[in-house]
Amino acid sequence: MASGMKWLALVLIGCAALSAIARTYPVLPERRERAKDRLSVEAQRNLIALNAADLAYREHAHADSLLPMLPPVPGVVVGLSPALNDEARDTLHALLAREIAAIGSPRARIGIFLLDGSYGGHPDVRVGGPGSGRQIHAGVDSAGAYCAMVGTGHVPEHGDMSVHAIQYVHRNRRAGVLGPCTFFARYGAPGAQVSQWLDDGAYALAEVPGPAWHVDIRAQARERWRSWSDTDILFRGCTAGRDELCRELVTFPAAERLPHEGAATARLQSAYMYAGNVHRMLLSEMAASFGAERFEQFWTSDEEVPAAFANAFGLEMTEWLRDWGEANYGRQQLGAAVGGGTLVLSILMVLIAGGIAAAVATRRNL
Repeated sequence: MASGMKWLALVLIGCAALSAIARTYPVLPERRERAKDRLSVEAQRNLIALNAADLAYREHAHADSLLPMLPPVPGVVVGLSPALNDEARDTLHALLAREIAAIGSPRARIGIFLLDGSYGGHPDVRVGGPGSGRQIHAGVDSAGAYCAMVGTGHVPEHGDMSVHAIQYVHRNRRAGVLGPCTFFARYGAPGAQVSQWLDDGAYALAEVPGPAWHVDIRAQARERWRSWSDTDILFRGCTAGRDELCRELVTFPAAERLPHEGAATARLQSAYMYAGNVHRMLLSEMAASFGAERFEQFWTSDEEVPAAFANAFGLEMTEWLRDWGEANYGRQQLGAAVGGGTLVLSILMVLIAGGIAAAVATRRNL
């Protein structure tokens, strides 16, 4: 007992000493803002604004030059940068032929374009650097529904636009080349409310399966962490029972989205389909689950999206989203928690540590 009291006293004295020492540390003076810092912040803001303006200008240049190239009647046109090497060009045409054959006769004017990322911008402004980006230009005009996918890639000063540089065409891609334009080609123009839903953010849910998309991806999404986007986190919260997150997935509140100054209908992520982001195939999964006829009823409906979904498929959209999320992500739990195996291992470690401490204390008292 005396030994235990001695250790307790030492711990209390040590805590008191640490507290006293901590109080003796001087308070750091407030950092004074320097003129150099203000100039640096202002320059950063100007650079961000310049890049945003240049990107918007590029999008307008793309729309002005590429949309007039769309076919006058429903069909598909392809325009590729001359810098694209022959292997990538052949791969792109083969992938497109496969996707168009699965659709049949297109019901909209579709364009697939791939061009140098610097096209349409100021030569002294470098937006994005090497890599790839995708834009979708979609809507309805006097000639009917149209949808153009515009991919951009880096073209080195001396060399070809390679497959690895653009990520837009690849034999192992998990997302299709047509992307969301698949739904325009297959079903025509979306209804007004569905179109607004897509514009507000649902284009991010409208990828289509590519050659490398397979069922194992879902298992990877459940078992291993990949890339959790904001939408991915919404799905996990919805699956766990957060009804407001389910509603946010349905509505994509436009008021909370950043303003879009360019001409593109939407800016899309990389053409690759990451295993952790299975939600990007949501509309494709919806069409596969309910069939083409009922999906077309939903796609072309003029009702609000939740009502259009309920009328076309016979159940509430939030209910289906929750079930779909559980099937793809597994059961989700609200709040911080650890897995059962981790919890058992932690308890065992505590018991072992406690046993060792008890044994040491017993030997000292002998």
